[in-house]
Amino acid sequence: MEITETTATYPMNLVGSRTGETYIGEFKFKCLLTPIEKIEADKQYRKLLGENMIMASDTAKSLAFALSQLQFRILEAPPFWDSRVLGGSHIMDDNIIIEAFNKSVEAEEQFMEAVQKKAKEIEERLQKAIKSKQIEKEEEVESPND
Repeated sequence: MEITETTATYPMNLVGSRTGETYIGEFKFKCLLTPIEKIEADKQYRKLLGENMIMASDTAKSLAFALSQLQFRILEAPPFWDSRVLGGSHIMDDNIIIEAFNKSVEAEEQFMEAVQKKAKEIEERLQKAIKSKQIEKEEEVESPND
């Protein structure tokens, strides 16, 4: 998987576990969802499971969660993914849906690791600059509530 800026590209080449169909194509995922996208994905998840969510099977919960998340995580998808109702919902092979979801989450995790690594490097450079007196540390300001 290749990550550039805030998107990730995943080339899928898998065989469906139920149909034996081959799925080949490239997905482009968002590495991060906005708060409203997270809320909308959750809303879609609950809608897919219906009124008695607690009665849904684990398989139904997993697929509903994956499809609702992918609706907001996928920026571009191969032709086999397209659906008029909900992208991927027509695919008979659960492993393809779950794999796409897992890769979208992996993209987010890799992106966050890179961001955290970069933040740590910047913090270390700042600390070195402060120690070597290249820059001065600002005085801590007390909160008016203290």
